[in-house]
Amino acid sequence: MYWSNYVESHVKLSRKSEASVESDRVLKFFMDELRVIRASVQASMKNTSYNVTVSY
Repeated sequence: MYWSNYVESHVKLSRKSEASVESDRVLKFFMDELRVIRASVQASMKNTSYNVTVSY
C-alpha cells in the first residue's frame, strides 16, 4: 500500500513497477520501520539484477 501511494502521482514509475511485479522480476522486497523500501529487481533485457532503494 505504501508503494502504491508513493507512485500514484508518477504514472511512468507506477507502470514500470507494476510491470516488474507482474513479470516476477522483483527478487527481494523489504520495507523497514522507517518506511525505507529496498528491493532487488531482475533487469528486463539483461542477465543481471539491480538494487533499488526508495525513501520518503
